[in-house]
Amino acid sequence: MTKLITALLTAVATANLNIGVISDSHFNTLYNAYNSGSKCTTTGSSGEVVALVGRYGCDPSEVLIDFMY
Repeated sequence: MTKLITALLTAVATANLNIGVISDSHFNTLYNAYNSGSKCTTTGSSGEVVALVGRYGCDPSEVLIDFMY
């Protein structure tokens, strides 16, 4: 068993390995890039900078999910 673990660790250490983990990928289908009020779902504009992929404190937009995948 020890030899197997050592062989696996050696293989992983010498290989180019890319891993991506996506957990709990939920998004907001009503996301409004122009308004930060009411969880970023209200219509209109709040006068803030447009945030196409998402804002802090809001569920991400569909655009951000597309970029992730």
